[in-house]
Amino acid sequence: MRIPGDYVLVYGGSLESGRYIAEVMNVLCEHPLCILKVAGVGKLADYAVTMHNKCKNIIYLGWVGPDGMEDLMLTSDVVLCLFDVSNENNVIGTPNRLFEAMAYGLPVIASEGTASGKIVKETECGLVISWSEENFLASIERLRDAELRKRLGSNGRKAVKETYNWKTMSERLINAYGRLWKA
Repeated sequence: MRIPGDYVLVYGGSLESGRYIAEVMNVLCEHPLCILKVAGVGKLADYAVTMHNKCKNIIYLGWVGPDGMEDLMLTSDVVLCLFDVSNENNVIGTPNRLFEAMAYGLPVIASEGTASGKIVKETECGLVISWSEENFLASIERLRDAELRKRLGSNGRKAVKETYNWKTMSERLINAYGRLWKA
């Protein structure tokens, strides 16, 4: 259950290095400006448990299925999609969580230099940062503004309705295969 006035960031995904999740937990443990809910499993799960036990504002949930993730998104304010750009997969990939956040009308903090960051910029559905503690803290401070979150979230929802949906994407995929077939 949500306490009125809470400001909640959520990360849902693989708990591996290169996603800045350990760095985010470290920053928010030292600067408890908001609640961080972490859902997922991976190599950093034990670290997430440690941070959960150490810091009152970090909540580690472990693996969360689709229904639980929906509930988690509906009780959060901002979704994290941060990736280390030194890994090419992080640069070219786009996590499902980005599009889920957009569909739920939640603003995103994404990494500069990634496909996710490009989408966030183009749709104006969140903030794009180059990772540093200072940039991260500034972004969560900016997104404390409920009106800004509402505007960015609405932009994301609009982008899903107009572009990032199965009907539009399936047409693009069929057209791409058609071009390959003719080649």
